[in-house]
Amino acid sequence: MPTYLSAIFALLTIIVPLLINLTDLKFRKEADFVFQAHPINTKVAVLSLLAFVLAFGIELTFHTCHISPTCAALLHTTMVLFGSFSLASLASLLFPGAV
Repeated sequence: MPTYLSAIFALLTIIVPLLINLTDLKFRKEADFVFQAHPINTKVAVLSLLAFVLAFGIELTFHTCHISPTCAALLHTTMVLFGSFSLASLASLLFPGAV
């Protein structure tokens, strides 16, 4: 795995739990849960995180030596794309007016 992808994944492992905890803190005092207040953003965040984990699991299972370079590049692009979607949707839960 190239070093820039390792750096992206390291950032994701730090930022995603941080954003989830901050979202929990923000909606703890409100009457509506985050699922009720922003259902579409929450669904996008969860589905994109699941797609990222699925792509990461596929990459770990089949390693780049077992798949073609084109498929490996597509898989890495998919992981970065869904990781970015997850971060963007989690950030939009914290800052709904900024979108």
